[in-house]
Amino acid sequence: MATHGRRAGEQSPRSAENGGDERPKMLRRGTSVILRPIKYGAVLFAVDGVLAATGKLHEVSWKSTLDEYLKTRQDVHHEPFFEFEHSDYQRYIEGLERFDGFRTFLASR
Repeated sequence: MATHGRRAGEQSPRSAENGGDERPKMLRRGTSVILRPIKYGAVLFAVDGVLAATGKLHEVSWKSTLDEYLKTRQDVHHEPFFEFEHSDYQRYIEGLERFDGFRTFLASR
């Protein structure tokens, strides 16, 4: 990390006063932010896994999509069909960006 004029190992004044956390106050854990309707016309929250438990829904969607794809491969390329399973989701999809998940799963087959 760049020190921006500080000696190596020396904390910035902001970092020292915040226990080593250099992020702006509103980005630190446990910090409340007040949104005033007068200032904002709309607010969009990223609810994915934070405010809504979407993990199971994602897994079911991946299964539906990939099983359909694998069945098509079976028909077109005469490959055996192995159903997309929970362990496949955990191993190849979960926690990755969408295209990285596709890439890792397809490389496994």
